[in-house]
Amino acid sequence: MPMDKLDTIVTDRITDRLLAPQRVEKLLTGLIERQANRSADYTDRVANLRKNLSDTEARLKRLYDAIENGIADPSEEPLKDRITAIKTERDIAQVTLDRTLTELRPEARITQDKIAAFTAIMRDNI
Repeated sequence: MPMDKLDTIVTDRITDRLLAPQRVEKLLTGLIERQANRSADYTDRVANLRKNLSDTEARLKRLYDAIENGIADPSEEPLKDRITAIKTERDIAQVTLDRTLTELRPEARITQDKIAAFTAIMRDNI
């Protein structure tokens, strides 16, 4: 039997067995399950982060309203420190929310279509 024909038969058999979409999906089962669990937690986490951000912005607005209405003196050092602390807290909440929204973006999810595309590309490469 010619060597190139044998190589083709062996390579085809290996790719058929190793790169079957069902097999790759089975190998990725743990990752897919973690992804699903993260999706379930995602809604609650985003809601809590949005609430935290909203609460922080409301506190900052109340301080600004107090200054505007003459209730608080903006030159007082404790008030300046408090405003700075709340601004920092707000910025941290915004960055955390943005990062969370980016982490679980739909294009980063493993899907059956992506597995099929991956196995097709790998077959072509082999």
